[in-house]
Amino acid sequence: MSIQIIMLYVLILLVIIYLLIVIPGKKKNKKMRELHEAIKVGDEIVTMGGIIATVKNRENDILTVEIDSENNVCMKILVYSVSVIR
Repeated sequence: MSIQIIMLYVLILLVIIYLLIVIPGKKKNKKMRELHEAIKVGDEIVTMGGIIATVKNRENDILTVEIDSENNVCMKILVYSVSVIR
């Protein structure tokens, strides 16, 4: 095999990797960034750890969330740990 054919195979492989891995990853990151920007006070969220809470305050990337409204149990989490807005 000549070096040109080998380089062509490598180039095709790189294009396939880009199409199958990089582009879908960028789309997923964009979707998560939009979700994190959309979080507002009063939203019910689910964290990556499975905690269901209500947002009480937002200061940049830090959310104060209420876990138990009866006992007024709150905690601070990073906005990046939110996986779903319910």
